[in-house]
Amino acid sequence: DDDQWDSQAREILLTKYGDDGQGGGNPFDITLDESCNMLNFAQGSLSLVETDARLVMPVEVADSLMELLNHVGVADAFTIRTELVNFKKVCLHLYHNASVMENSLRQLATFFRREGMEVNEHGIINHLPHYTEINDTRSKCKGACNTIAEARILTKTLCCVPRHPLDSRSSKLSGLPGSQKLVWSLLCQAKQEVARIKSCKGGETTLAALFASQATLHGTPHANSSTCPPRPEEKTPG
Repeated sequence: DDDQWDSQAREILLTKYGDDGQGGGNPFDITLDESCNMLNFAQGSLSLVETDARLVMPVEVADSLMELLNHVGVADAFTIRTELVNFKKVCLHLYHNASVMENSLRQLATFFRREGMEVNEHGIINHLPHYTEINDTRSKCKGACNTIAEARILTKTLCCVPRHPLDSRSSKLSGLPGSQKLVWSLLCQAKQEVARIKSCKGGETTLAALFASQATLHGTPHANSSTCPPRPEEKTPG
């Protein structure tokens, strides 16, 4: 019966994993506290689940279980998590390299900065062409750094989703998109800058030219919308 099977399964798994005196060595006793949680056991592969299943189940039942798990996508979920872990590591590598590049561009830009720069009617400083080109590249690099860092944080959060059904999800997931603070900050800063340019004389024309030049540069259609939806937990700046 069920009680007999449960008792036998516990004994088998306890023999395999050992006992710390508090039942912490048995996966049947996993809780949310540190006495016995998922980190006490090897994880990250469906083969570990299959090994334990075949220890405590008849062959035909274990076969049916594994067939069901594959059918509902559990095997794919393990594979995707492995790829997400790899992607997270790639993001970290890219972030470090981009950070070094962004810092080098910032230093290089100082050679082309001059005193007494003119400001046009739209409130935009007329920098030297070399300074503008380097600073634009640095800004893109900084934006890429922040985006990569945010992508890594989100990916890491996905990889660490609690497996216990009673555990809560991270606020970084439940609070999306506002929980992506780095990227969100850049978007809202851009919105404020668009609003500032619009308030200047001829600002609409200037913005249209900027959007058109960026669209031409990246080969994508453009829109002059500055919409930045408010974060769930706070009002839109400005």
